[in-house]
Amino acid sequence: MRKNIAELDGVAHIALTPFDQGEQIDFAGITSIVEAAVEAGCTAVVPLGIMGEAHKLLDSERDSVLKAYVDAAGDRMHVIAGVTSESTAVATARTAAAAAAGASAVMIAPPRNSAVGPGLLEHYRQVAMASDIPVVVQDEPVTTNVVMPGAFFGELAQIDGVFAVKVEEAPSPPKVSAVLENAPDLLCFGGLGGVSIYEELNRGAVGIMTGFAFPEILAKICTLFHSGDRDGARSVFHQYLPIIRFEAQLGVGGVSIRKQLFFERGIIGAPVVRTPTKAVDKQTIVELNELVDLLDLRAVHG
Repeated sequence: MRKNIAELDGVAHIALTPFDQGEQIDFAGITSIVEAAVEAGCTAVVPLGIMGEAHKLLDSERDSVLKAYVDAAGDRMHVIAGVTSESTAVATARTAAAAAAGASAVMIAPPRNSAVGPGLLEHYRQVAMASDIPVVVQDEPVTTNVVMPGAFFGELAQIDGVFAVKVEEAPSPPKVSAVLENAPDLLCFGGLGGVSIYEELNRGAVGIMTGFAFPEILAKICTLFHSGDRDGARSVFHQYLPIIRFEAQLGVGGVSIRKQLFFERGIIGAPVVRTPTKAVDKQTIVELNELVDLLDLRAVHG
């Protein structure tokens, strides 16, 4: 049974949108992703984000994908829907639709190239007013080109409904500290594939929102850390840092390698990314499989 969303912690898994060879949504794959996330010990799934290729989906497909995730998750884990848009009107409509679909919360990044100030604050206020559904602020400067300073989160925290922030500004550990210094009542989650998860937790993050292909590793780190075993958490982090780094080096465009890993794990039926996309070259797949074997991830994790 999932806990209250206001007490969310651990791993909120940024979820893929699986496609078949014809680039149509693979709904069986969505069910499989949720089952894998539940088994891994994740506390939430987050569809319709950047790694979910939300920008490549029709509006009708967005609705279908969200419904599939909500249905598959049931009462076992939270579903946090991505609702980012360049338009306040669209973001508020998506927020209301997410609430109606049964999502537990929404995640929204700033519109691209927004100025940090009253206008952006009002954007978030309007989104939060669209329904009673809680809001996660996504701090994602790589895609949005918007750098929100720590003090701005203190202002965002005054908006009713804003309860959490996902930090993706690199380096993320100092940003976690800056957010919590200015907005200590917000739940803070790390990101960036887990490359700094131990340091993020050490700075006060309650967990991580990311789409790493082996979420059970991140869940184990969080569980050990929250139980007081920081040495154990650090040890697991450094043990698997090579595969975390391998994914993270591919940046925002790394959905191809993540889908490749999910495909090789048997979680999705095809590693298809909607076009246009940059294909994963054969040598990268060779290097990936060498690393998976080196870390014995096939035997331990799937």
